[in-house]
Amino acid sequence: MITAALAIAVILAVGAALIRHLQSRAVDRARPGRSPETAIPIENYADIDVAVRMQSCRCGGRFVVRGEGPSEHHGHPLRVTHLECRSCEREQRLYFDLSTLRH
Repeated sequence: MITAALAIAVILAVGAALIRHLQSRAVDRARPGRSPETAIPIENYADIDVAVRMQSCRCGGRFVVRGEGPSEHHGHPLRVTHLECRSCEREQRLYFDLSTLRH
């Protein structure tokens, strides 16, 4: 009886942890710039540097740009930066909408 109760408790704990993880990922993807759908509109390329400096990792660390390049989503010109956390080495992408870019 105790073994069955312990097994149920473990299953519930694992299920709760999985739900929290999935919710955290959904919230993370909904943040500005975290997906092509939420790309950050910029007026000049300096705005990218500012946005990157404002980002922080889940661990509290700061990101460094490891790469940057063009992208496109449903015909909209995008710029994507590939970031890496200086503390935990977590990788992340940040998308920027170039449709309002001033030349």
